[in-house]
Amino acid sequence: MTRLPCLIAALFGVLCLSTAGATPDKETASGENPRVAMLRYEAAIKDDPDDLDARFGLAEALLQLGEYDRAEKMAEIVMRRASDKEARLVFAEALLRQGRIDDAAKALDVSYELSSDGAALKSVIDAEQALSVGNYEAALRAIEPTTGHPRYAPMARVVAARAFYAVGNLSMAKRLIDDIIADGGDSLTALLFRARLALRAGDPGTAMRLADGIDALDKGNISAGSIVIEALLREGRIDEARARLNRLKAVSLDDPRPAYLEGIILAAEGKTRDAALRVGGIEEWLTYNSGGAIFLAGLKSELGFSSQAEAILRQRLTAEPGDLAVIRELTGLLDRDGRADEADEVMKRSLSIMPGHPVLVQLEADRLAARGDFDASVALLSKLPEGAAQTGLWDVLGQQNDDVTAARMFASIRAGDPQSAIEMAEAAGTDDIMVQNMLAAALADTGEIESAKSVLDRLITKEPDFLAAIVNRAGLEPGPTALVDTLTLAEKAGATSARIHRQLAIEAFVVGDTAKALDAASKAAEAEDSIASDKLLTARIHLAMGQGEEAAASLMAIPTRENEPVSEQVYRLWLLSLAGEEEKAIEAAAKIALPQNEQLAGLQLADIFDRADDKEREAGILATLRRSAPDNLSLTERYLMALAAEDLSAAQRALASTPGLSQELRAALGARLLIEAGRVSEARTALEKMTPSAAVFATELSIAESPAEKRDLLGRMARYSAATPGDAGVLVLLSGLAIELGDLPRAENALSGALAAMPGNPGVLNNLALARQKKSLVEALRLAEEAYQAAPEEPAFAETYASLLVESRDQARAGRVARRALLADPRAESLVPFRDLGLRG
Repeated sequence: MTRLPCLIAALFGVLCLSTAGATPDKETASGENPRVAMLRYEAAIKDDPDDLDARFGLAEALLQLGEYDRAEKMAEIVMRRASDKEARLVFAEALLRQGRIDDAAKALDVSYELSSDGAALKSVIDAEQALSVGNYEAALRAIEPTTGHPRYAPMARVVAARAFYAVGNLSMAKRLIDDIIADGGDSLTALLFRARLALRAGDPGTAMRLADGIDALDKGNISAGSIVIEALLREGRIDEARARLNRLKAVSLDDPRPAYLEGIILAAEGKTRDAALRVGGIEEWLTYNSGGAIFLAGLKSELGFSSQAEAILRQRLTAEPGDLAVIRELTGLLDRDGRADEADEVMKRSLSIMPGHPVLVQLEADRLAARGDFDASVALLSKLPEGAAQTGLWDVLGQQNDDVTAARMFASIRAGDPQSAIEMAEAAGTDDIMVQNMLAAALADTGEIESAKSVLDRLITKEPDFLAAIVNRAGLEPGPTALVDTLTLAEKAGATSARIHRQLAIEAFVVGDTAKALDAASKAAEAEDSIASDKLLTARIHLAMGQGEEAAASLMAIPTRENEPVSEQVYRLWLLSLAGEEEKAIEAAAKIALPQNEQLAGLQLADIFDRADDKEREAGILATLRRSAPDNLSLTERYLMALAAEDLSAAQRALASTPGLSQELRAALGARLLIEAGRVSEARTALEKMTPSAAVFATELSIAESPAEKRDLLGRMARYSAATPGDAGVLVLLSGLAIELGDLPRAENALSGALAAMPGNPGVLNNLALARQKKSLVEALRLAEEAYQAAPEEPAFAETYASLLVESRDQARAGRVARRALLADPRAESLVPFRDLGLRG
């Protein structure tokens, strides 16, 4: 659930990146089809390069065809040779259509008086500038005189629609867009916007139909393709989203958005590390748009790099102070880190720029309610116009439901007034599932637990596929099996959705009911809305239980689908290799041609060959991946290590030609190559001559064997840290080695410094838990749980948490932690000793 708002914001950002696209053919000012006009003017210019009338006509035709960059260049040529007001208008509009608002404003900032057309275009530009800083009222004032202009009315209406959309007035935004579409003006941009409105209103089916219509008008339109992918994801149809994404890649090889979308899909599947790897090559691009910055910051935060996440969001907010989604994410991050004062400063600045903005007011009201200051929260909400609080708060919280009653109820509950929510539900007298779900929450908040249970029981009986109600019902029961029991009741009530069976399979396995887990996994695989991963769930459960033969049999029984994406083929073969069928996996893997930019599939393919000790093929795959992502350091390192195992000289040459490495890192990697090639004594000699650094110490640690060597290394790291206190990487290494050698005071001291440099870092929290284990088991458990919750997919953190749970005599929970981690990564052998703890029967 914590990923949902981030995911929605990220997807919305994809759609906002390019609403301009190529417009369908329409008549030029002269009544001529613009494509015909373009060909005629190009021929005229070929005959007479000095024909400025032909160049201006070509610029206009290109503008109407949506080729804005070419239109800009052609109009600029005309402007350089003659003082042409009409050419300047085309030039400014082309810049505006490309999102270069300030450049467009400068283009019209000329000494002569603007024509009526020029004044109208300037009002559109002024409105766009107001929109960019979140001043929606100013945008609407600026645009008002232009909404009836014969040439620029469609653009003006789009700007007005966006302003209404931003403040949550979806009906007005929809009305304006529908007017544009009915008039036939600027229809592609309007259709794209209309599709986004359908998504916002929770109607992915309409969004898909509109986007497919756009695709028919403008084949390969990437904005339309992005809308379809988001709509498919909203419906849980990940297989189809991936298939559509593959089509999008084929027509947009140089566009970063497909990589972004694939990262979103991976994140939606819970594969945070894989998502970060996929977007690693476009991080700079992501920071230039709201959704991209939020998505990237979310990934960084989940991986433990909260300072990087904060820097990304602050950079984006500096560029666009009125970015509401970024304001929400940044204040949320600061609040979670216990830095409420800094979050208050962000809100104060934002409200000074956009005073009284409904969404900001609701965000601040929600923050006050979270602190327990309900009176102040309600006072803020009461100042807003009727409907604004509910609509805005619902939007801030990332929900996709337009039911006003449910939204108002939710606002009341969050403001600490559940009784008002109950009264609203009684007055509405509706069986709407969102209203009933909110009613149960309000009843639970007032202590009427049995009444809340009754409401949810009726709701689940009526709507057994409504997962939110199932989770809420389970939350009203004590004990670790509550969710499994409630999911089982939903299944008996007739649930057909794969996600219900999938969730039951996972949760039943975690609590130790393997038979029920396998039965539910089978039902998930057979459901009409099953996704590719559902077909593999049975095999993953067997793998997590160490049942290789059963896992292999399940995998080999899965029929291959026509046009199955390479990523799915490789993942299935990777699981097959983990199940002990390396030869069959290798045989099939050797036949797979890896498409461009399939980094995740490529890494899994390399893993298959690594398990079979086929270093030559592994190095070949990694070399291909490295060419597609030359700046990915971890990928480069893995490639060099695989190459060194086969050919040290070739690996050394490859290292020498790798750009962008610091001198210290290059030297440390050189020593690691020697170690990988078995020449450890040479590596030791080389390391002795190197300047100390985290990379050098890590390499030394990998070959330190005797206690004496390790104590010597510990002393050198301690001396280095005393002289260089800001190197958090060395502090973490030092702490791990100090724990191993039993020097817990030194470990704690190092980790305190590391935690100050990297607050919330799960690796530091994990080591600190180990360091404090003997001093305070309660404190160690708290830290271990915090590290585990921050990165539950990391086996090392699950192992620490499980071991401390065993020490505190909570074997059942330790078993649940281990089984959940093993289901995510069957390779986590260190968790196997905990796997059978607390099993039923």
